Amino acid sequence: MPETPAPMLRFFCVTDDQTPVGKVAVAFADAFDTIGLPFRVVSIGPMSTTGVMGSGVWSQRWRAHGERFLTPIMGTYTNIVCGTGHDWKNLYTVGVRNVLITGDPPDLHKEHVAMALRYEALIVTSNELGDRWRLVGGHPLVIPLEGLAAASQLRAALA
Repeated sequence: MPETPAPMLRFFCVTDDQTPVGKVAVAFADAFDTIGLPFRVVSIGPMSTTGVMGSGVWSQRWRAHGERFLTPIMGTYTNIVCGTGHDWKNLYTVGVRNVLITGDPPDLHKEHVAMALRYEALIVTSNELGDRWRLVGGHPLVIPLEGLAAASQLRAALA
């Protein structure tokens, strides 16, 4: 039986890879490419002067994903957010699967944590973060950045 194609991923993310959240975002973009997931990058938040579009100079890590900023979204898609707590509320999309990727602990404002817990999937980057999110009622999937490209559970979490 043929494998069902993965839905398109709409990846809202911080594209300043000099910031902690930006480093997480570009690592996941690299992994999406490696495992063959179709995605569109939608840049959010601040960009450094060497950021993707801020000065017209592409960062080395994001340069490989240049066409992903122009990829059209067709058909069904999964909404993925990798940003700050403020982004979690603004970018949640009703009517589609929503996945939050974070390297942040749940020590944020209560409304940010409540919003994060609405996402259908929560992906964190360490066991310590996973434990902290579980203490506030989360059910995170832990995928360390080091093994990201080989993470078979990544495809399942995003589908």
